[in-house]
Amino acid sequence: MRKLVKIIMAMGMFIAASPSLKAQDFVMSGIEVSDAIAQCEAGDAQLCHEVAVHYLLQTDQNPSLNSTAIDYFAKACGLGRSDGCYSSGSDLTVNPELAAFRGYQTDFDRGVKLFEKGCANVDTFASANCKKLTIFYFEGSYDSITLEQAYNYAITECDDQDYESCFALYHAYDRIANMPDVPSKETLLVRAVLAKLIFEF
Repeated sequence: MRKLVKIIMAMGMFIAASPSLKAQDFVMSGIEVSDAIAQCEAGDAQLCHEVAVHYLLQTDQNPSLNSTAIDYFAKACGLGRSDGCYSSGSDLTVNPELAAFRGYQTDFDRGVKLFEKGCANVDTFASANCKKLTIFYFEGSYDSITLEQAYNYAITECDDQDYESCFALYHAYDRIANMPDVPSKETLLVRAVLAKLIFEF
């Protein structure tokens, strides 16, 4: 959310400095959308991401652009940006009713593949993709990682105060109880609740 606010503020400053220009004609770096799309198609991951954000900011007025934004986030993912993997994967794996309300259809298998690609990267956003795979694993909807991998992903995120990961471990405690150095079930619950309070605060 804070990242999106910064994007909107930056867009506002750009347009304010150029009153004759329209926001829908440019991406964040000041390049015209058509040129940004061409450079994205030529392999520029940053501009793929900017094009995705450009369309995402217009979805309140035109929900059908959600699909376009997802596709450009996925292109950024394919070019190595884990945040693109996370953004597109998250949208593709939401509740189908929510997706329908937003004007597009979910695709769980495609979303999982995007998370897998993001998780395999080594940038700062890779762990968020790994967390998604872990939650799916513990929910029973994904089985392409081992219990040990799922636990290691989740405990790392839980240690970083990610409440979803802490709750996932808490609910899967019977499956992870024999892992080395596993916190008690009560400890995981306390950590999950505290992390959620911090997140919501």
